[in-house]
Amino acid sequence: MKVDFLMEMITNEMQLIITFTILAISIVLFISNRVLADLVALLALLAFVITGVLEPSEALAGFLNSVVIMIAGLFVVGAGLLSTGLAQTAGNQLLRLSGKSEEKLFVLLLIITGSVGAFMSNTATAVLFAQIAMSAAITMDANPYTFLIAIAVSSSMAFATPVASPTNSLVMTSGGYL
Repeated sequence: MKVDFLMEMITNEMQLIITFTILAISIVLFISNRVLADLVALLALLAFVITGVLEPSEALAGFLNSVVIMIAGLFVVGAGLLSTGLAQTAGNQLLRLSGKSEEKLFVLLLIITGSVGAFMSNTATAVLFAQIAMSAAITMDANPYTFLIAIAVSSSMAFATPVASPTNSLVMTSGGYL
């Protein structure tokens, strides 16, 4: 009995050491930016499985989450917006409306993103409008980070409806409001 408990303690300590080692190596690789971030994440996942910290089913369980699949799909949609030229066209329309004024474009992005985000997932809104904002900023030779901050803030503030935020959906469903 004591031997089993001792072996379990050693195993737990080893798993803890292995976990912190993999985490530290991953952080160093992320910060160094010498290896692609997605490759670092997959290598860390593989290291957890190889070392026995995670079972393969546990390692892959997160990929089955519908939110992860939705976000991955949104990045594909965002790339599609860029490759088809739709982001450029929408960005040009915003530039026309703003009169090529950075301040007006900033306010327009705040209003439009916040309005759309109230009726659509805030994550989806941020991904879609980020592409449009980047295109507009590049066209007017402005700092894109300024406009991306507007997108981040306004999409995060859209919390008026249940669909705008996963937290709202969870609370309203659990409370019986939907």
